[in-house]
Amino acid sequence: MNTLTMLMALMLGLLTVPGGKNSSLAKENGYVINLDRAEKLEKMTYSSLFSKAGIIVLEDTDESLLGKVDKLEVCDNNLYVLEKRPGYTEMVVTDTLNIPCSNLWIDDDCLYYYSTEWNNNTQSNTIGYGVIDIRTKKVIRDSFISDGTEKDIKIPYGIAVHPVTKDIYVTDAKNYVSSGTLYCYDQDGFQKWGVRTGDIPAHMVFVNKEE
Repeated sequence: MNTLTMLMALMLGLLTVPGGKNSSLAKENGYVINLDRAEKLEKMTYSSLFSKAGIIVLEDTDESLLGKVDKLEVCDNNLYVLEKRPGYTEMVVTDTLNIPCSNLWIDDDCLYYYSTEWNNNTQSNTIGYGVIDIRTKKVIRDSFISDGTEKDIKIPYGIAVHPVTKDIYVTDAKNYVSSGTLYCYDQDGFQKWGVRTGDIPAHMVFVNKEE
């Protein structure tokens, strides 16, 4: 039987060019996390991960959106709605949500996002976490973290929602040079666990496992 395993790959936020200065990083630039035991299992490369059969990549693509919204784009730390013109392939901006957004993940009709805004007056970041109904384009939750543990996150750098359990995952890049952390939250906004990752954990995918 082919089921969704409790494994998630954490990709480091590093760009490597074959044969280039940082090409050696591509040999060890991913970690696999066992979500049942909340522990790091092994290192793996981008190529070895994406060559595995049955992988499910959950990203904010056109195919993952529901309703009449064709696409949502983040630009200048804001959310814009793009739709296809009838008879054309190009996209046009039809709405501006005026909601700060640095990264997002869409699950069913909900868009989970976080925002990181630098404040010159306070010389610090203002960080927020919320949920938008993509059908109405309205914020339905001002924060998906409700237990106060958002203060543990220094620099949110990745977000994902498990398609079955609906647990919410947020990665923390901290200071960009030391090991990061992956945090797991339930749908009520309570932190279930946190686990250490490699540097700058950025992207997550869920994979199938045959049993």
